[in-house]
Amino acid sequence: MRKKLRELSVDEPGDFSSPDGPNRVVVEVEGIVEGPDLENWRGECLKLSVKSPFDWNGELVKEMIAAPRYTGVTISGIERNGGTVGVSRVRPNRKVTIAQKFSPEDVEYIIIGSLAANKESDE
Repeated sequence: MRKKLRELSVDEPGDFSSPDGPNRVVVEVEGIVEGPDLENWRGECLKLSVKSPFDWNGELVKEMIAAPRYTGVTISGIERNGGTVGVSRVRPNRKVTIAQKFSPEDVEYIIIGSLAANKESDE
């Protein structure tokens, strides 16, 4: 089965580092989730699984949510062509399910970056 792997190039925080390297996280696109009905959330978001989990303030980050950073940009456009995203981690002991709306309490905003096609995998 082909997995949709992407590289997240981290712009902020500038001193970010993960097992994938400085300012870099490799993620697998799991699918689309619905963001909360709040101004800074633009409807559909991508649920991402972190290939090499990393530490964030003493907690392991295994899943993240990516939302378009700019008005007028859609998540389907980001998935096809890449683009700038705001990224939140899924908090420990919280669950975000594909095709369902998540709550702001489920996530914590941590990264601004660029999500781009990385490679395909048969894993």
